[in-house]
Amino acid sequence: MKKILIFIPVLWITFACKNEAKKAKTPTDSVVVEQKMAMRSADSLTLEDFRQLTDVQEQIEWLQTNGSMVYTQELNKYFIDNHLVEYTDPIKDGFKNAEKTSFTWATFQETFEGLMFEKFVKFNGSNRNLELTLVDTFDENDLNYCIPLFKAVQKKYNLTETSIIEVAKFRVSGRDVVAFSVKGESEVFDYTVKP
Repeated sequence: MKKILIFIPVLWITFACKNEAKKAKTPTDSVVVEQKMAMRSADSLTLEDFRQLTDVQEQIEWLQTNGSMVYTQELNKYFIDNHLVEYTDPIKDGFKNAEKTSFTWATFQETFEGLMFEKFVKFNGSNRNLELTLVDTFDENDLNYCIPLFKAVQKKYNLTETSIIEVAKFRVSGRDVVAFSVKGESEVFDYTVKP
């Protein structure tokens, strides 16, 4: 009987401690769940809905609303694939023969630090004197680029602050072209009417 009387308070204390631990654990668990949900939503969309849009302005609006939540690898692949100039494209020869303006990667970083789809990159001026600027709207006729294209190129080539990006403005088949390449690399990236 003494053993049972000793065991009851021990059992009661153990049960009370477990309940307190459970109460303390519950808010932590909810915070962890919230953090996991936030992480998932910050990098969880695909470009499936985006690819169904045919209007450029609708594509831009979709990217401005959802672009920061798209899987980074998928977004990078999209920009590289859609702006890489084909080997046989006359733009590649035009770029090779054009005068170029050189910018360090640090210049790009400083210009669009913290931005994704809020602004767009545009190069004003003429060769050897091109100026890197940001504009508020994407205009498919104005030779401007989405900032994530440059971030995808930076990731692909592991650019450092001192890496050089060469930019050229020239004409091909009666149209203005702005193209760029990482100095020392053979791939050339071009403006397209797609964002």
